[in-house]
Amino acid sequence: VQLVDKKREMLSPRDIVVMVSDIDAYAPYIRAVFKNAPYAFPFTIADESYTANDTISNALKSLLLINSQNFKAETVLQLLDSAYIRNRFGLSDMDLIRKVVNKANIRFGMEGEKSDDTIFVSWKYGIDRIMYGICMSGDDEYDADGESLFPLDIVEGSASAEVIRFCHFVNVLMDSVKIREKRRSIVKWVEYVNSVVKNLVYNSDDAVEEDYILLVKEFEKYNALNEFVTEEISYEVFCYNFLETLGSSTRSGSFSTGGITFCSLIPMRSIPFKVVALLGMNFDKFPRKETQSGFNLMEQHPRKGDRNVKDNDKHLFLETLLSAQEYLFISYVGQSAKDNTPVPPSALVDELLDYISEGCEELLQQPFVIHQPLHGFSERYRDGRDSRLYSYLDKPRGESESDLDPAKELLPLTTEEIPLDSFTAFFKNPFKAYYNRVLEIYYDSQEVLLPETEMFELDHLQKWALKQDLISAGAEHTAIKNRLVRTGGLPLKNMAEVVMQRVEAEVSPVRALFETCIGEHSEKVIQVELEIEDSLIFGSLIRIYGNRMVFVSWSKTETKNLIDAYIRYLIARASGLALELDFVSALKEQVFTAAPITQQEAYQSHCQLLSLYKTGHSMLLPFYPDFGIKPSDVATLTKEGFQHAVKKKHTGHQTFTDEYILL
Repeated sequence: VQLVDKKREMLSPRDIVVMVSDIDAYAPYIRAVFKNAPYAFPFTIADESYTANDTISNALKSLLLINSQNFKAETVLQLLDSAYIRNRFGLSDMDLIRKVVNKANIRFGMEGEKSDDTIFVSWKYGIDRIMYGICMSGDDEYDADGESLFPLDIVEGSASAEVIRFCHFVNVLMDSVKIREKRRSIVKWVEYVNSVVKNLVYNSDDAVEEDYILLVKEFEKYNALNEFVTEEISYEVFCYNFLETLGSSTRSGSFSTGGITFCSLIPMRSIPFKVVALLGMNFDKFPRKETQSGFNLMEQHPRKGDRNVKDNDKHLFLETLLSAQEYLFISYVGQSAKDNTPVPPSALVDELLDYISEGCEELLQQPFVIHQPLHGFSERYRDGRDSRLYSYLDKPRGESESDLDPAKELLPLTTEEIPLDSFTAFFKNPFKAYYNRVLEIYYDSQEVLLPETEMFELDHLQKWALKQDLISAGAEHTAIKNRLVRTGGLPLKNMAEVVMQRVEAEVSPVRALFETCIGEHSEKVIQVELEIEDSLIFGSLIRIYGNRMVFVSWSKTETKNLIDAYIRYLIARASGLALELDFVSALKEQVFTAAPITQQEAYQSHCQLLSLYKTGHSMLLPFYPDFGIKPSDVATLTKEGFQHAVKKKHTGHQTFTDEYILL
C-alpha cells in the first residue's frame, strides 16, 4: 500500500511475495489482517499444513485427539472453535452455551463415578439436568432413572433450540469416543474416521472442498495397506500414524496462483518478484538449527556434501535476495517482549547490514532500518514526523481532528421506570453505575476458560449464599447439602460435610438472633411501586416475616448492606406499608432496629435519593460507601476532604480491588 500510495509504483498483487520462517504460525494473522483490511487485496497462502487453522483436517484432528481422559468442559467447547463443527450442528451462540455448561456444573468425565460423586460433575449428568430443565419448569428435585437431579431451568424459547443442538453434539461425540476401545483392522479404523467426519465435521452432500478430497485420498492409501497388514491394531496406534501422515501434507500447489503470495522459505524457489519480503528473521529462528540425534551416524562421521540445515538456509537467504527485482523488505522482532531491551536480528541479516554499511556509503545518509511501533494505533503513524512510517489503517490527521466520533449520538438515560435492584445498586457503587450505564464501560473480571476440576473450596459469594440457606433451614441441613452437591454449590463427597460444618459454626451464633426477629412467621415477598414525579420505582421486597423486614449481614464492611436494607425500608414505608426493619450484624452479633419513620418522611427521603440518582447519571457522584465518609459529614464535605478519604482508602492496610475506582 505504501509503494502504491506514496511512491506511485505500478504494481499488481502478483508482483509481491512474502516469505516467512514458519507459515503455520503466521497464517492466522495474515488472514486476520487481509480479510478485515479497508482495502481488499487478493492473496494466497502456500505451504500451509492441512491441519493448521480452521480446516476440515484440523477439526478432525481435534476430534480424534479427545478421549475419555481429557473429556473436560473447556476441551469439548474448544472443539466448537471450528466453523465446520459449528455449522454441522447449527451452533452460533457460544456465550449462551458456555453459560449453560458452567451453570450445569459440568467439569470433566463423560459419566463419572457414583462412589466418589464425580457423576455430579460429568457430562451425562449435566446434559440430563439441562434437558429436564428445558422440558420442565422449576428446579425442584426430580427422580430420573433412579438418580435424583435438579433440572436447570435457565433457557427458554429460541435459546432452547440452540442448547438442544449442543446437547446432541455432545451425545454424538461421547458415542464416537466410547466405541474406540475395541481393536480393529486398518479398514475398520478408516471406516470409523470417515464416520467421524460425516457425523461431526462435514456433510459430504455439501460442496466438495479441497480438504475433503485430501482426506478421501488418505483413506484410499490406508485401505490399500489392508493387503499387507491384516492384524487388528489399537486406536492409539492407528491415530498416531494417521495424524502424522495428515499433518505432513501441505498446500504446496497454492504457490503463485494469483494475488500476493505468502509462503515458506523453501530452496529452489528463487522466482523473480518485483517486491520480496522476509518475515520472522529473528536471531533464534533463522537460520534454523538442526537437532542432533545420538543414533545418526552421518553426524558422528561427517563428509563433504552432507546436508546441513544451517548452510542450506544461508544459500536460501542468498537466493531470496537475488530474486528481488526492485524492493526487498526484511522484518524481525527487534525488542524484547518482556523488558523492551534491544534484540539482535538473524546472524544473516546482521551480515547483510554490515556489508551494506561498508560498501554502500550513499545509503547510510538516511537510515534504512525502521523501528516500527508496537501497536498499529500508535501516534507515530499519524503525526507525520517520520515519512517512512506508514499504516494502511490510519491516515495522517490535522491538529483539529479528534479521536472522538462526532457523529455518534448519546441516547439520553430514561428514568421513567427504575427497577428497585438497579436503584439500590447505584448507591452501593455510583462509579460503577456511571461507567456501565452512561459510558458503557464494563470491567468484568470473568474467567475466560471454564473450570475443569471439581470445587475444593467456596468463594465469598458461594459462602454467602450457603449462609443464607443455613440460617433459615435450622440445624437440619441434609437436604441443602444434597442439593448443593448435585448443583455445584459444595465440594464433592466428604469435603462437602467438612465445609458445611465450618460454615455452620459461623452461622449458629447468628441464627438465634435471626429466629428471635422472625418468630413463628414464614418468609414472604411483597411487590411495591412508588411513583415520584415522572419516575416509577418498582420491585420486590424480600425477607419479609410478618410485619418485619429482616436483613442479615455477613460482611466485615457493612455499609453497602446497610444502604441496601435502608433504601428498601424507605420505599416500603413510602408505599404505605407498615413494616419495621431489623438489621442483623454477624460481625457484631447484634440486632439493630431502624428508627420509625412516617410515610411522608420516607417519601421526601426518596425524592432526594431520586435526585441524586439522576445527577449521578449525568456526572460522577462523589460518594462511595467504603470511603468511610459519615452521612453527617456529606453536607460539609470539601473536594480536599473527599480526595483525602480516597487516598486513605487506596493506601490503607487492606487491598482495594474495585476496578471502577482504581482505573
